[in-house]
This record gives sequence, structure tokens and C-alpha cells, in this order.
Amino acid sequence: MMKPVTCYRCNVGMVPQPEPLDLSWAGDGPNAADIEFQGILVEIHRCPSCGGVATRPVTINLPHRARLSAAV
Repeated sequence: MMKPVTCYRCNVGMVPQPEPLDLSWAGDGPNAADIEFQGILVEIHRCPSCGGVATRPVTINLPHRARLSAAV
């Protein structure tokens, strides 16, 4: 389980904000295959007290079998 995010302004626990994944940049649009993704995925959090926003990088660990099929 990931450590909760605390607001950098008021030290209150932040709330995760679901955001749709924007793939409009990917080659020919959202359906383009990009095996060597060169972007950064982040979690977005909002403070319920002051409205501050923070991001945290996301690490994706694929099973060994999934990595092999993606490389083909």
C-alpha cells in the first residue's frame, strides 16, 4: 500500500483525484501502439482544506510474460 500524501501547505491528508488518461499525444491518436512509452504517469491529489494540488509518480510493474508480449 502506498504512503498517504500530506498537503505541503497545511499538513492535512490529501484526497486522490481520478483523472482520465490522455493519450492524444500518442502518434496517430489514442489507438496508436507505443511499445517504448517515454512519458510519466502520476497520481494527482487535492487538499480538502486549502485546495492545494500535489502529484506523485506512478511505477508500473508488469509481469515478465506481459513484458515479452509487449516487446513483440
